[in-house]
Amino acid sequence: MKCKNFISSILIATGIATTILITCIVNISYSSDIKNQAEKFINAAINNDFDYYFNNSYDYRQRVRRIEVNEPKYKQDEQKSHLYRISKDSVINFKVTTGDNLPYLFYLFKFPCNWKVLEVKKEPNTFGRLEKNYSAYVEINYKNPQNSPHGNSSAGVSGFRHDPKIKHLVIRMELDSKGLYYTYDEEKDSIISW
Repeated sequence: MKCKNFISSILIATGIATTILITCIVNISYSSDIKNQAEKFINAAINNDFDYYFNNSYDYRQRVRRIEVNEPKYKQDEQKSHLYRISKDSVINFKVTTGDNLPYLFYLFKFPCNWKVLEVKKEPNTFGRLEKNYSAYVEINYKNPQNSPHGNSSAGVSGFRHDPKIKHLVIRMELDSKGLYYTYDEEKDSIISW
């Protein structure tokens, strides 16, 4: 009987260890996927790949979904084209609209810089979302003061162009398995001006 209990204990311990190992492997895999996803979004911003960026951005997909739900079918193509044009225009002409900081992210990466994803961290689910979300922390170092961005997370504020130029900062991109959930936040204590 003792031998049977001993074997049962070993089997239970082995099952627990296997579950822990699988959980670790899945989390490492997700972390690697999220890091690759963050890198793709940054490269899309650097290369002005609007199609990739918009089609994989939660905010843009939600706007398209609202058109599909609220507009009659005969208007949908026109409305989607209009959404694409104004979204692209806001990035190209650096216009920030309420709740949309996508133009500022493109702005940050239009200057010569070195960047790298420092860390990917799993975040607690917010707002009752079923999807797991992650934060990718990205360090950006600009090469010279004459060709670097002005810093201000509220980019639409008048006087923005008079803010100090950025030498170094870290941003946080929030991503989920479907794409970019929330564009970015600046890590305030990471900003270094020239």
